[in-house]
Amino acid sequence: MKYNYYMSAELLNEFKTETLGECLIKGGVIAFPTDTVFGLACIYDDEEAIERIRRIKGRDKDKPLPMMCNGKTMLKKAAYTNADIERLIDRFTPGALTLILNKKDTVEDYVTNGFKTIGIRIPDHQDILGLITWLKRPILVTSCNISKEPSIREYKDIISGFADKVDMIVCQNAQSRLASTIIDVTGDLKIIREGIIKEDELKEVYYAGSKAI
Repeated sequence: MKYNYYMSAELLNEFKTETLGECLIKGGVIAFPTDTVFGLACIYDDEEAIERIRRIKGRDKDKPLPMMCNGKTMLKKAAYTNADIERLIDRFTPGALTLILNKKDTVEDYVTNGFKTIGIRIPDHQDILGLITWLKRPILVTSCNISKEPSIREYKDIISGFADKVDMIVCQNAQSRLASTIIDVTGDLKIIREGIIKEDELKEVYYAGSKAI
């Protein structure tokens, strides 16, 4: 049974893993606080839910939704890594770092809008990590705001702007107003968006292997 997309969102005073997980499995879209800004999430392989998030945000189709994984093992099932990339993962995750990687065939093309790359983050948020572990698969999470508008931290702003658009809202504030740093590591490290983690820190770790004797 699919959720009624036009119902008022169910408001949760706490992060209820099974409740949220069952909603996602049924094709629902949820809004919850993350270790950065407030997030808008669906299960990673539900094409209809992915399209729904795009409509909610007004997001361009050339901007696929980022994936959240619960650790390096799950990430490596979805995308290719190497020693340089794994140094970044080991040093900065869980945390506010989104890595753009070459995706594996285990991730269907509709998840990335046909792109051969995918953005993946391992959040520093135990409730979200627990949800992904409960689901046994990744989720897609983007900031819960209209595209090109400021990110949101306060759950009351989410209720006023998105209660008629999503199925569930976790009524707790996000931990920051600053989004994750996004880097492309499909070639040399390239900063796409600088956030909490700074470029100098990333380059020092990423290029450490080239300095080894």
